[in-house]
Amino acid sequence: MLPPDARILVVPLRFIGDTILTVPVLRAIKQALPQSNIDVLVSAQAKPLLEGSPYHRSLLLEAPKLTARFRQIQKGAYDACLLLRKSATMAYLLQMAGIPERLGYDNQRFFSPIGFQRWGLGLTHLGGYPRENTDTHQTQHHLNLLSEWGIHETNTTLELWCDEADQSRVEELLSENNDQNDYSVPKAESPLAVIHTNSASFGKSINSKALIPALQILQEAGYRIIGIGGTADTADMEALSSNAGLPILNLAGKTTLRQTFALMKKASMMKKASIFIGVDSSPIHLASAAEVPKIMGLYGPTNSNQWGVHNSRIIFKALQVKALQEDSEEPTETEQQILSALQELLKCK
Repeated sequence: MLPPDARILVVPLRFIGDTILTVPVLRAIKQALPQSNIDVLVSAQAKPLLEGSPYHRSLLLEAPKLTARFRQIQKGAYDACLLLRKSATMAYLLQMAGIPERLGYDNQRFFSPIGFQRWGLGLTHLGGYPRENTDTHQTQHHLNLLSEWGIHETNTTLELWCDEADQSRVEELLSENNDQNDYSVPKAESPLAVIHTNSASFGKSINSKALIPALQILQEAGYRIIGIGGTADTADMEALSSNAGLPILNLAGKTTLRQTFALMKKASMMKKASIFIGVDSSPIHLASAAEVPKIMGLYGPTNSNQWGVHNSRIIFKALQVKALQEDSEEPTETEQQILSALQELLKCK
């Protein structure tokens, strides 16, 4: 067990989605050790998402060079560190910085009794990294590591934060594109259907054409369809709107991560059940943290049990898509797969 006022460094993965999944860990440590001082080593992209968190003392922007990163870690004079990424290099830096308690994942390169530790070399306390076919969510795997420090927690609910400026920007974007005179565009009070189709990770994106039958159903049901993503996704959402013949509000490249979360929060507060449909990428975790009432996750190479939505207050449909990036002018099995899943989801109360 750590001392009540322990100085603790938490090192999540650099990806945005992985940083979001770190929040339950930060919460568990702070609740177990309220007097502790928790610092989080974050990427520039992910840092804004944690700025409103009550669970940390400071957010350290990770230095790009190893020497600078070492000095950054050493300066904190930490009592303990939780390493959530699979990195022998980072484990070595933590050891060289003199942190006495170093907890993280291990992966054996050889079977016992040789037991050579690849990722865990340099750590003092180890937990096995989950197998690809695990039925346990990744946030619970992270929380399970904390048992080495006498902290036992099962609350995997995600949290994120935004401010009034983020909310105001979302309202501006929605009002600028709300044509009340066009009968084909649902009114402002209509439930939202937020769509996200691309991921920076290989094999996780889906050809947006596969969503067209599902989007047509949502349009007929009175949903206001909103496309999100980065600047690189702008053309894809425009093409989707044109191919589907639907008025999709294209916000790709127009919102920050916090503003995207604010959009999800607005969707969660609609009187009618709003919905999010997206691939395995950070926006699905934003939707989960905002508790959008209904979420459909489109998974290809990843395990939805491990990386999906884990919140009993959300109706979640995980769809193992058979053909990501399928390109065909004719209705495909993937289109029908998504359409059938959506129809089931819409029936859920």
